Amino acid sequence: MRRILNPLVGRSFKSSDFRRLVQSAFTRLRALKNHHHRRYSEGRDDVVRLLQDGLSGLALSRCEEMIEHQNLLDAYGMIEGYLNLLMESIYLLGRGRECPDELKEAVSSVVFASSRWKDFSELEDIKSILTSQFGKEFTGRAVELRNNNSVNDSDALCSSIQTRKRSRQQNRSETLATNSYQTRSSSRKHRR
Repeated sequence: MRRILNPLVGRSFKSSDFRRLVQSAFTRLRALKNHHHRRYSEGRDDVVRLLQDGLSGLALSRCEEMIEHQNLLDAYGMIEGYLNLLMESIYLLGRGRECPDELKEAVSSVVFASSRWKDFSELEDIKSILTSQFGKEFTGRAVELRNNNSVNDSDALCSSIQTRKRSRQQNRSETLATNSYQTRSSSRKHRR
């Protein structure tokens, strides 16, 4: 009877749609991880050059950027692990309106991350499916970090989201200093 009523009231969990979205999220995660790993490596090289040139102030700001990129890489790794767990246990997701205990941390953490990373549209779509399956109250607890939210509140996930917001603001103010350094270092390369 439940299988007949669920589609009528808009409560159907389609595992094929969920799989497609998670696969799309994996593709996006690979691209984001590659991008931030590249930025981390470039930052490391820049720090070495800046220290050799005696520009310790700029080197310090580059170190902060490297830490932000490393935090994001760690958070992306966590989300990738949670999505893998959800894919392996997809049969449990569609069984009922209550989130299974063994998946609460994974579901809550994915929902929390999706609400903080607005430019990661695949996670937002996954959050929509999970919200329709488990209800707005469950996902609301995760988004707002209310009691009994089950979100993995390790430093990697939360700090990477917070530092990402700060880094956007700092990047705007440091763009001038960085551009002037890059112009100087590129002119040195041309002189050699």
